[in-house]
Amino acid sequence: MTEACNRIKICGFLNAFSGSSQATNQAWISMFCCSEEKAMECKRNLYILKMRQMPPDNMAPTGSLLCLKKPVVFGWNCKVERAAPHQAG
Repeated sequence: MTEACNRIKICGFLNAFSGSSQATNQAWISMFCCSEEKAMECKRNLYILKMRQMPPDNMAPTGSLLCLKKPVVFGWNCKVERAAPHQAG
């Protein structure tokens, strides 16, 4: 499989989830990284083009934010950045 995405080696998502099964990693790569057309469908690449910064590591190529399972007392460690609520005043 040829890798057309030039960010595959530095992809925060693939690095963060590299502990997942090899088959899972290869599935992500085959869906989003193996051709230039597929790489441009990757929401991480679109985020970089629009925001001019790297997306969060837990942002999947689909654009979904996944939880990174870490040893936390009460379950999953999910950090979702949200804008501050608008306060009437």
